[in-house]
Amino acid sequence: MSTIADVAARAGVSKATASRALSGGGYVSDAARTRVLTAASELDYIAHSSAMSLATGRSLSVGVILPALDRWFFTELLAGIQDELLASGLDLVLYGIGEGTAERARLFEKVLPAGAWTASSPSASSPAPANSSGSCRSIRPW
Repeated sequence: MSTIADVAARAGVSKATASRALSGGGYVSDAARTRVLTAASELDYIAHSSAMSLATGRSLSVGVILPALDRWFFTELLAGIQDELLASGLDLVLYGIGEGTAERARLFEKVLPAGAWTASSPSASSPAPANSSGSCRSIRPW
């Protein structure tokens, strides 16, 4: 598996320049961008989402919490969410955890602090625990 260092070496640029060329952020000359993109293609380079998250401090993952994974409605909902995320270049983090559990509350506080999408049953009094950023969004299917 090729790394960004391999791409940079082949293109004759620094890792920072290669990163900017691949991400589209910051200034990179047209000639350098072309060399980097060619090198990435030749090496079959694929950016690793976890490494990008560490470097940028931002995640390309979207957390989805469903109360059940074995019901047709939620599997259809999940298929649609997955299609949209993949088309947008985002990763899916899926949890199938029922409402009102300590584990679900822990997910919102510790694992998904930046926010998540959650599907709730119509009987749920609260769609999800409040999290630190307040960015939880709820989908009520009925």
